[in-house]
Amino acid sequence: MWCLSFSITPSSQWVVTLSILEHSPPTWIDSRLIIEEPSPLPAPATPVPPSLIDAPIPEQPSSTARNKPNKKRNKPKPAISLRLKSGNYQLTPLVSHSPNRGEIEVALEDTMMGPSLQYE
Repeated sequence: MWCLSFSITPSSQWVVTLSILEHSPPTWIDSRLIIEEPSPLPAPATPVPPSLIDAPIPEQPSSTARNKPNKKRNKPKPAISLRLKSGNYQLTPLVSHSPNRGEIEVALEDTMMGPSLQYE
């Protein structure tokens, strides 16, 4: 079993830590954590008025707004990709008395898009 956590170091740096939990066998790891921008939420359904008299009059968009596509809405941010690799040693549970390390820690700042990650 695994534990993946996001935390802040004493030097105010965001890091991702992957560790193997107690009672898990030692193992090598070479993986990639990919964090993509979430899909936009669907627009809420507008209630249907009981009659056309109560219906709001739709606004007419200006001709300049109609001709300009909204590029920001169509282009998602690039994904954040972090490599998690144990290298030449096996990952072992933290409670084990093994000389090998029990976790892998990667700074978000080590990637191009990592510093753009925000908690919402």
